[in-house]
Amino acid sequence: MRLTPAGMTAIRAYSTEKGRAPPAETANRIIDAFPGNSLVAKTGYFASATGLTAFLIAKEIYVLNEETILLVAFGSILAVLYKVVKEPFASWADSALGAIESVMANARGEHKSAVLAQIEAKSQLKDIVKYTKSLFG
Repeated sequence: MRLTPAGMTAIRAYSTEKGRAPPAETANRIIDAFPGNSLVAKTGYFASATGLTAFLIAKEIYVLNEETILLVAFGSILAVLYKVVKEPFASWADSALGAIESVMANARGEHKSAVLAQIEAKSQLKDIVKYTKSLFG
């Protein structure tokens, strides 16, 4: 298979690091994801999990098989989908929530004005007993 100059240019475009975070920053971000306050505490979780996994595999308590590979692949797909879908879903949910809040605020204002109109209408009838007694009394 022979690559053309256009193919070489395309491969070269994919091999450059555009917008990638430096490896030290990526490593710090991964380490910060673990619980704990110090580097020793954070790496302790990782070391104990690795040791436990190695022990379980060595004693044949856990056997790596195709289900494990499928689980890891499925988990990876879910993680990527979560990362990709999280922001659009959050913006959609915020806009839907804003629309609902505006409808509720408008309904609350209309209800308040209707209640005030009813109060005003009823307040004109506050002296009805006195007028009734004067008419029939």
